[in-house]
Amino acid sequence: MQIIFLTSSPLHKMHFNDLYIDELSERFDTEIWDVSDLYGRGRDNKEFPQVKRIFTKGELEICISGIKQKTVVITNILIFDLYLVKPLFEKKKIPVVSIDKESIIFWMRDNFLKRNPQYASEADHKKFFWKSFFLTRKIYSYLEYRHMKYDYMFGAYNYFPEASKRFIKIHNLKYDEYLKSEQEDRVLDYEYILFMDAGLAHLPAVSGKPNSIDQNDYVKAMNYLFEELEKKYNLPVVIAAHPKSGYEEETFNGREIILYKTPELLKYAELVLAHYSTSLIDLVLQKKQVLFLYSEEYMDSCSRTILITTREYAKMLGAPLLDIKDFSLEKIEIKINEEMYDSFIQDHILNREFISSTNAQLIEDFLKKI
Repeated sequence: MQIIFLTSSPLHKMHFNDLYIDELSERFDTEIWDVSDLYGRGRDNKEFPQVKRIFTKGELEICISGIKQKTVVITNILIFDLYLVKPLFEKKKIPVVSIDKESIIFWMRDNFLKRNPQYASEADHKKFFWKSFFLTRKIYSYLEYRHMKYDYMFGAYNYFPEASKRFIKIHNLKYDEYLKSEQEDRVLDYEYILFMDAGLAHLPAVSGKPNSIDQNDYVKAMNYLFEELEKKYNLPVVIAAHPKSGYEEETFNGREIILYKTPELLKYAELVLAHYSTSLIDLVLQKKQVLFLYSEEYMDSCSRTILITTREYAKMLGAPLLDIKDFSLEKIEIKINEEMYDSFIQDHILNREFISSTNAQLIEDFLKKI
């Protein structure tokens, strides 16, 4: 059997983890197809010459027609964008599979807006109304996703049942990454506070609109917070940078900025500072103390969803929440709520039926049965 990894953004190192490219390539014939040009996000990518870049829908159709063996597509394309490519694979009866990473963001956002209607738009209120009844929810989702569903979705929790024909329960996407980090040695030979960066002011996040938060204003606020925390705890702040943030060496006043080492840095951190990040799964599993960071001033920005999810994580873990533009560290009590951490692990991270198996193993076993 062949696997085609289909990505709607130019291939990045993090995609190898998110799609289990390396692990599955050891067991199956694989190809990587980049269809980001179909979504207006294409760019030259010399780092991965093995990737087949597809520029048009017609070219994609020709590539699909040339498939001669049994094939499964594994993709990171969000359900809202699936309409552009999935019908072409359906013609060839090729199943499209999603390994869920982002659904928790939208699920948390909806939960927050239902409890805090003052932040919800008119469109949000209409959506919640139509989704509050079984039949209208099915109709609304059918229209919202442009009649599309994944054939299979793998994940630890089925946040949106209408988005897939079949849901396959595995562990959270980050579970294998956490297991690997347990074997890692220290990245740094000193104690530190870790800032788990989300590129809040430097990335388009889920809005698709970058720079809606003034970068200079954000960096100034963060550096002041870092200074105050360093005074209080007598420990330096280290930045685990988001791979796409593109920080300069001087952005955080000379503080160490490290890429691609977040799980290992988390393991040995004394305290963690975080906006929303998928790596929060590692933090929960490692039972780390965390201070969640947001700003009420930024709640009208295009990064609002990230800030909302930050607030929801703080609520679900019983962790403190701090406004980076208006805070007093004297009022902050940082400690782990074991019961709430364990509940989150139970509901959103682990499939305890297969606790001894990695996600790569679970996915491989299922694909062999398709």
